[in-house]
Amino acid sequence: MVEEATVKTPPPTQHISFDDEEAKIATEIPKLTGLTHPDLSGEEIQEFVQKYNIEIAYSPEDNFRQMSHLTLGIGFVLVFIIWIINTANPGDGSNMACCSIMLIAVGIAPLFDAGHYTKKKEWQKKHAINHSSSDFSIAFNVILGMLFLLIGIVLFLLYIIQL
Repeated sequence: MVEEATVKTPPPTQHISFDDEEAKIATEIPKLTGLTHPDLSGEEIQEFVQKYNIEIAYSPEDNFRQMSHLTLGIGFVLVFIIWIINTANPGDGSNMACCSIMLIAVGIAPLFDAGHYTKKKEWQKKHAINHSSSDFSIAFNVILGMLFLLIGIVLFLLYIIQL
């Protein structure tokens, strides 16, 4: 009894589709592989191995980092405007108002950064990436933000009482 040679098809593979043009695709030299049982046709199967080096990066939809920079920018602009307006009367406490507004802005900005690192930590957990640096950044930014915010609010209250 003669068995017919059946055509072997490779198992289905997962198709990776991406729009990243920076992904580096490396094709290795083809390796010749044989069948698990003797092939009567004498043909060899040729297989190409492709490696996809896809560099993933954190790019959030709601970017707290930009909000942090915007907060600092608004703080600088407000301080500059108050300073320009009050240059005629240097002794009325405008310096304390400038300092308190700047400290409040500098206190809010790290809190936005902490929000950024919280989202980044969730993303790192999802992709099985080490998130210890994000943990440190969250703690550091919260402590720094609360400290500057507290000092800024106290100075602002002292400025209001002084009026």
